[in-house]
Amino acid sequence: MSNQNEDNLIIFVAILCIALIPVYKLSRFIGADFDITLKAILITIAGLGTAIAFSWYLMREHAKSIITFMITLLWYNWWTVLDNAAYNRLNPLTNESFWWNSGLFKITILLLFLLLSIYLFFREKNKWRY
Repeated sequence: MSNQNEDNLIIFVAILCIALIPVYKLSRFIGADFDITLKAILITIAGLGTAIAFSWYLMREHAKSIITFMITLLWYNWWTVLDNAAYNRLNPLTNESFWWNSGLFKITILLLFLLLSIYLFFREKNKWRY
């Protein structure tokens, strides 16, 4: 006799394994550890899902600015992935650093997302004035 709960569990595990394959491929491609990349992706999906739901149901007129502001907040989450990828590629004999792991690059991208969010907010706010 087959138990329906066991069948559902096997299907769930199979779907979960198939869904984790792209995360594994991404982590290997960028050179970061799987668990750090998975954590960043899950937090990004949860944050963007929350921002999209919030902007869809409560503030549709400011949806673009809310989503870009959430991307600004979520960019900080990806810094650990960049740090880990740089650490895994580090050669102990040469003390090289990577441009995509510098603080200047991280802060510049953060400020660009923030300025884009502010620009979209004021653009959406003043849309009906003219």
